[in-house]
Order: sequence, then structure tokens, then C-alpha cells
Amino acid sequence: MGFKDLMKSATDGATDLVKKELEKKELERQQAQRMAGHTAAVIAIKTGSIGVYGPCTMRQRPEDGLVYFNSDEDNLYELIGYEWNGPAYITASKSQTVDTGSSHTVKKGKSGKMAAGAIIGTLIFPGVGTAVGAAIGAGGKGKSYTQSSANSTTEHITQRIEQPTTAILKFRKFGTGMIFPVTIECSTRIDTQIRCFQIKSPQSAVKMSKNVSDSLKGIKALKELLDMGAITQEEFESKKRQMLDL
Repeated sequence: MGFKDLMKSATDGATDLVKKELEKKELERQQAQRMAGHTAAVIAIKTGSIGVYGPCTMRQRPEDGLVYFNSDEDNLYELIGYEWNGPAYITASKSQTVDTGSSHTVKKGKSGKMAAGAIIGTLIFPGVGTAVGAAIGAGGKGKSYTQSSANSTTEHITQRIEQPTTAILKFRKFGTGMIFPVTIECSTRIDTQIRCFQIKSPQSAVKMSKNVSDSLKGIKALKELLDMGAITQEEFESKKRQMLDL
């Protein structure tokens, strides 16, 4: 292989890597855009056996109402129950003291003598006499003092602070029908988010699970008829679609 062939091979390899990276970014963008349309609630799971603990995002798909956590759509659940006894509050008080004050300086002196000395000096010795007379007049002592005042105000503030309490969510594993109760930390804000989810009744979940099971049995029977040649491929596909349309 010559140098040009090596360069072409390297260029093609780099181009393939760039294409794969761009495709990956595009898939991530499409997934993020699709997930943005799902109902979501940020919760903190305390106990449960669904394999997720601590802070996570619970999401629900609008097309089928199935729930998953974070971005794991390989494990899907039906939300079949939600129980919360409401918020709990504690009362907290605190005191705040505000100090206000002001001050000003008062000066008492013989400024009048200074002005009088300047006038007399001007009359006797114009020019030089003005400066000398002013200096003599300013020779008197003066007094100054500062007056200040201070006030303080104490303000008592009482607040009701909501404390996290426990709520119970019940999930039904899609495909197996197993029920998983989960406890979470709940508050008024989280309760508002969860109430936006579709909550299926346990009875409807059982009915759906039974329908799926019956449909799978029917499809298996149709496949046997297809293998025997009793029905055509078109008939098999048509019947299968009817059974899966729950």
C-alpha cells in the first residue's frame, strides 16, 4: 500500500468517526427532545426495590402512560397508586435588632471678634492692618462639642417552614405484573408534580396484564397455524395486529 493509499485510508477512517459522532449527537438530541415532552417529577426515593435510590427524575410517556426513571426506558412501570397525608410545618422565630443613630458638631467661638478686628485694622492701617486685625481678633478661644443620639428597634419574625414528609408510590412492572411500593420524600411542590401523572387503578392494570397474556397466547396459536400452512402470512399479520390493539 502506497503513501497515497495510506492517507486515503486514514482520511476515510477519520470521516467515519466524525459521521458516527455526529449520528450519536443527533440521536441524543432527538432523545432529549422527546423526553422533554414527557411528564416529569424530581423525587428522592428512600426505600423500595425497583433498583433506584436517592434523587432521581420520574418520567411518564404520554403515548402509553408508562413510567421510567432518569433515562432508563428499558425498565417500564405503571403508576397505580399514590398516597400522601399532606404537608407538615414547624414554626421558627427569630429576633432582629436595628440600630439607628445620628450626630452633629456644635462650635462656639469668637468669630465676631475676628470680623471686628479686621475692620478696625483696615481703618487704621489699610492693607497690612486688615491681616493683623484679623489675626488679633481670631486669637480668642473657641469651644466645640459633638451631640449624638442612638435608637435601637427589635423586630420579632415568625415563619412557618414546611418539612419533608413521606409519601408512598406503587408501581406495577410492565410485562411481569409485579407490584413495587416505594417511599419518597414529599412536599407541596413534589405533590403538585406527581398529580400531573396519569395514575391507573390496580383493577385496570390487572385487566391490561390479562389482555396482554391472552393476546400472546393467541399470537402463538396463530403462528402454529401459519407454520402448518393453515393461514397465509397476510392473514397472520392482520390477526396479530387486531390482538395487539388493546
